[in-house]
Amino acid sequence: MFPDCLRLGSRGAPVVMLQLILVAHKCNEQRIVVDGEFGRETLDGVKSLQVDLEVPVNGCFDLETRSALAELRDTIPLGELPARFLLPNSRVPVGA
Repeated sequence: MFPDCLRLGSRGAPVVMLQLILVAHKCNEQRIVVDGEFGRETLDGVKSLQVDLEVPVNGCFDLETRSALAELRDTIPLGELPARFLLPNSRVPVGA
């Protein structure tokens, strides 16, 4: 679904999905507009997410960032997983 790297200037449906992930993770969510354009606000959100995930902070939503996000979701018991680390449309029931 995602290209190798979403970065400043990227556009389209993959950027919309990224922006929804950032909003769900509360990464610069106050300023992110879900518009499909990877601008400065989205860049700041990606960098915030990368800090949280302890991956290199390069501002690129790349394979390493996506893998760390998926790994985090898969290794923490759902009851202990902060809501901000659940992806939109996850199959986890509300309140689980």
